This record gives sequence, structure tokens and C-alpha cells, in this order.
Amino acid sequence: QQLRSKMPRAKRLLAFPTRPAINEELMLRVEELARQRTTPLSLLDLYRFGNHPSPAQRLRNAQFLHFELPRRIAQRVIELRDRLPPGLAEKRGIQNVMGWYAGYVEELQAFPKPMDSEQEYDFTCLLASILCDHTSIPRALAHGIQEYRADMSYEDLLLDPDRESIEQTLTGFYTARIGLRFLVEHHIVSNDAREGYSGIIASHCSPRQVATAAAADAERLCRAALGNAPTVRTIGTDKDDFCYVPSHLYYMIVETLKNSCRAVVEKHDPIYRAAALEVSPSTLLDQRIRLEARQKAFARATPAELPPVKVIVAMGEEDVTIKVADEGGGVPRSDLRLLWTFFYTTFPPSFPSSPAPLPGGRAGGGSLDENVTVTNPAGNVSAGPFTFPNVGTEPVLAGHGMGLPLSRIYARYFGGDLEVKSLEGFGMDSYLHLCKLGDKCEDIGLQVMRSPAGRDSTPTETS
Repeated sequence: QQLRSKMPRAKRLLAFPTRPAINEELMLRVEELARQRTTPLSLLDLYRFGNHPSPAQRLRNAQFLHFELPRRIAQRVIELRDRLPPGLAEKRGIQNVMGWYAGYVEELQAFPKPMDSEQEYDFTCLLASILCDHTSIPRALAHGIQEYRADMSYEDLLLDPDRESIEQTLTGFYTARIGLRFLVEHHIVSNDAREGYSGIIASHCSPRQVATAAAADAERLCRAALGNAPTVRTIGTDKDDFCYVPSHLYYMIVETLKNSCRAVVEKHDPIYRAAALEVSPSTLLDQRIRLEARQKAFARATPAELPPVKVIVAMGEEDVTIKVADEGGGVPRSDLRLLWTFFYTTFPPSFPSSPAPLPGGRAGGGSLDENVTVTNPAGNVSAGPFTFPNVGTEPVLAGHGMGLPLSRIYARYFGGDLEVKSLEGFGMDSYLHLCKLGDKCEDIGLQVMRSPAGRDSTPTETS
């Protein structure tokens, strides 16, 4: 409650209000900050800074963030302004993100440098407010991209001369954004000294436990959106664990599972299978038919039985591999490359999701609002006095084309990867490869050291 009183902006971005245009004075300040180099940080540094910090260490961490964050955020504003083509950079969603980021710079610089524990607490409250705002950034960018591609076919998009540079810019932006969120969330959560944790880094993260939580959420989300869902079975042992960030792992698994669950429903549920035969090239008709199928699915007494989705967790000497296998029909081999573009989705963007919250009170967990989670991937952040909810409006199963690309960026952030193998006509196998980070980030492999997390969380040349 103390934190909530200091967070008047915590949910303002959900309605996508237009941020006032960046004035000339603020833009000059942003440009100057963006030209300054950021401070390199290793995973070992971050682990030490967040491992049961004393009040003096928390104050030093806050002072560092007060200095560092405006530079990193300013670089993201210039990245969007200068590297996206004018046709995209001028869209409302992109302009809003630039305005919000410039606003963060202004707020952080207006806040005095913390000099004691009370000021550190107030500054941390400001960071928590910004973090809650930050969850809606991908959704706003997705709306800008949807507007940009509105009058273009997928064939036109693939031939767009700006497509490759747009993909590279967005990949760089999202990679750096993970670093920003990591620094902020790590500091906030480190206030709660918990055994086996340093901030958001867990020394003993059980991938099967995280997968089980993600599976339950994906099932509920699919059922809330489509009226049916396959059972998700997890295979592995809870005792297998490794050093990782549970919230990152949860996000990657739940995004992959949402794709699998939807594909299985649409291929095997008789109502959706019949609707697929009626789909017209007209987007509006496509949405109408899908909506009618959804209404029929919710109206029936007993959902149709569906083949399960399997999640297999394998613990190796160097890597942890998580395989998600479904019988959702797969995709043609020629379309596999489309899965990794920010422009591609097979789901109508305005297809409605459930008007009711998920069981247990959770409202979201959609493709674009990363859940700010630590020990309980399916619930709220709990970090001592700094407790705030996941920010979401309603269940979002698909429709923005961001889930898989963002999940792969999260995997690669620590030197891992996400791959898919399609058996067209049968299903899809997704392989999430994750590097081990040592017991306490002190013995990481070369692949992790060369990853964005190992370098300094800002992989673009402007940083």
C-alpha cells in the first residue's frame, strides 16, 4: 500500500493515451545523454549487487541506477527515431513509446540523487512505477507495426526493402529493453532478502516447476479465449535445477505453450475445424466466423477431447533444453521464417479474448505484457514492501506477432536459443536451449559471456 500511494502512473498506459510530443529542450537533453557511453556490467556484478545487500549497498545501487538509466533509456528513444523508416517511426504507437521513454528520462533526472535510505526508498518507488508502465511498451509498438502493415500483404512485407532493417532495429531495441528491465527489477526485488536468490536471479531455479506453472496458465488462457484447451503434460524432475531468472524462463515457456494450445484447438476441436473451412480471404469475415465459432464453443455442455501438449525438460552438463511438442498441424516449411518476424501473425489482431478474468483472479499474461515475476511465476511480485500486481487488462492468446520473436530474444539474452521444427500436417516441436549460469553466476561459459547479458545489457553500437 505504501508503494501504491507513490505510483499514480502505474496503470495509465493500458488505455494507450497519447503522450505529449517531446519538446525541443527535452529532445536535446535526450540526444546528449544518448551519446554518452553506458557502464559495462557482468552477471557476476549483478549477482553480487543483489545478494542480500546492506542498506549502504542498496544506496550505492540506487545511485548507480540514477546515473545509468537516463543514458540507456535515451539511447532507446534515438534508436527508434533514427533507425526506423519514417513510415513506421511516425505511427502513433511508436511515437507514444518515444514520448514515454523521454518522459522517463525527464522524471529520473528531476529526481535528486539518493543520499540516504529514505531517498533510496522513494527512488525505488519511482522505479517500480516506471517498471509497471514499461510492461505495455511492446503492445504499443505492436499497434504501430499493425498500423504500418495494415495495407500490405505478407508477400509485400517480405519484399519491403526496409523490412530487414526494421527487424534488426526492433531486435536491438527489445534486447536492450530486457537489460533495462533486468537492472530495475533486480534492484527492486533485492530489497527482499530470500535464501537462494539474488534479486531476480535464482540459484536453484527448477525448470520443471516453472514449466508446470506456465502450463497451467497457458491452459487457462486458452480455455478462456477459445472455450477449450488441451492438457499440457510436463516431463522431468523437480529436483533438477540451475541458476537462472525464473520470470524470463516462465515468459518463454508460456509464449511457446500458448501457440501450441491454440494450434491444437483449431486443428482438433470440431467447431474450430468446421469454421476453418468457411474462412474467407476477407479479414472481417474471418473475424466474424472465428467469433461465431468461439460463441458455439462456450455454449456447448462438454468440450471436445484434444491431444495433449507435452513439455519435456532435459538437464545436460552445459545446457538445459525444454522441448514443447504439439499436434497442432505444424506450418509449411516455406513459412517457418515468418515465425520470427515481428510482422507475422495467423490470428486476427482484433479477435476478442475472454471478457472474464482467468481463474484465480489473474487477468492477463498475454503475448506482450511480460509478467513481472520472481518466485511465483503465476502470481504477483512480492519483494517486501515493494509489492505490485502484474499489469494486464484481459487474456490475450495471440494476434500481435510478438510472442515467438520476443521469446527467442529472451533466450539469446543469456546465450541460449529457441528453435522450431515443423511436421506439416501433424504438429510442431519447439526447442528452448538455455545456458547454465553457474551456481552464483561465477562460472559461466564463453557463450554466455558473449551474449548481451554477458557484455553489458546494451548490444547496440550507440551504447
